[in-house]
Amino acid sequence: VLHHHAREQGDVGLAGVLDVTLGNHVEALGPGGGFIIPPNVRHSIANFRGGVATGIEFHTVPRPDLVPPRPAIAFPKAAEPVDLPGERRIVEQLGQPGSAPATTPHTIVGESCTMTWRRFARGTAPADLHATRTPAELFVYLVSGDARLIASGREQRVRAGTRTVIPAALRNVKVQPMGVADITLVEFMPVR
Repeated sequence: VLHHHAREQGDVGLAGVLDVTLGNHVEALGPGGGFIIPPNVRHSIANFRGGVATGIEFHTVPRPDLVPPRPAIAFPKAAEPVDLPGERRIVEQLGQPGSAPATTPHTIVGESCTMTWRRFARGTAPADLHATRTPAELFVYLVSGDARLIASGREQRVRAGTRTVIPAALRNVKVQPMGVADITLVEFMPVR
């Protein structure tokens, strides 16, 4: 259903192709594609192509209406939605699942959040995801592979499909590929 709200929202395609209506046009969201919807832009996400399509959605505010028992909640929004300027495309190709690791992460910067796609080659040393304290927590979704998270002297193994929330006050949280495959992850950070 087309709707709008006063906060930004980030989405990433994981499998299949979703059809994203943004303002007055429709764009395809496939694996590795992502976008941050500006505040009050009318949008919807649907699967008009059939088959299984999967994406992950991040919000800059808690969404209890998406978790059962689904309480009725009204989120702030403008009386009228705003359009995207011109015919600006908003879906960006962040990466391709299964592609070679890039030396530079791809980041989309919104008004109140950032979303980053990163890929690490198997056998690499641990990389610091959260080197300093930040004003907000960092959400990390492991798209592919198995990884080891290291924080405060403790380790935990995580698998593809795992979402991890790194508290704002925690620093030096590292990730390292485990096993025979590279890892791909998406990071989302609201700005408070």
